[in-house]
Amino acid sequence: MIFNVLLADVFGLEALGTLTGTLSLFGLSGMAIGPIMLSMLRESFDSFRPALLLLTVVTAAGAAMMAAVPYPRKAQEEQGETEEERETLLTAKGDG
Repeated sequence: MIFNVLLADVFGLEALGTLTGTLSLFGLSGMAIGPIMLSMLRESFDSFRPALLLLTVVTAAGAAMMAAVPYPRKAQEEQGETEEERETLLTAKGDG
């Protein structure tokens, strides 16, 4: 629930449905494939150590990629376009 609020705050309501669907696809795919891959690696190496090391590296890479994502709404605000300015422009276009 809070994750959706965070997505809406960062990317806006316009992109919320697309982002939620895409993230759910990847999350559910990982939940389905992860245990199978873990068991295959366990059988190949006779240990969980390589599999858990791989999972650690993949998780760290994912965290680094998430940290590198620009925040679109914050970038717009830094460029000088604030929420109030957008509302003013939309109102002005509607009155004209």
